[in-house]
Amino acid sequence: MADLGTGVIILIIVWVITLALLTLFTFVQSPIRFIGLVALVIAIIMTLVLTLLPREDSNQSLESKTTLNSYAGLARILILTFLCVTFLVGLVLIFIHEVLPPIFAQPIRKRFVR
Repeated sequence: MADLGTGVIILIIVWVITLALLTLFTFVQSPIRFIGLVALVIAIIMTLVLTLLPREDSNQSLESKTTLNSYAGLARILILTFLCVTFLVGLVLIFIHEVLPPIFAQPIRKRFVR
């Protein structure tokens, strides 16, 4: 099993906190509801920084590596894929609940309504 590094653990904690804040503040009817969106932007920035920064010295020669197949990045790729999918689902849910107005059913004829 692949060992999780410090950055991956930080990403997991940040995304759990972000999802909790989004869940708590989505339906609040005051300006405090934007805390969830701010947390989402911060989590996205942290994810991009921690995944795009180089993790080891790039000057190492190919002969110094002992293994031909390295699965060290597999856990990172799986976690990042999960985070991207949950981010897209969250965006769709925010779009549905915040942007689209509710449409209520209306009776066809008013005279039949008591």
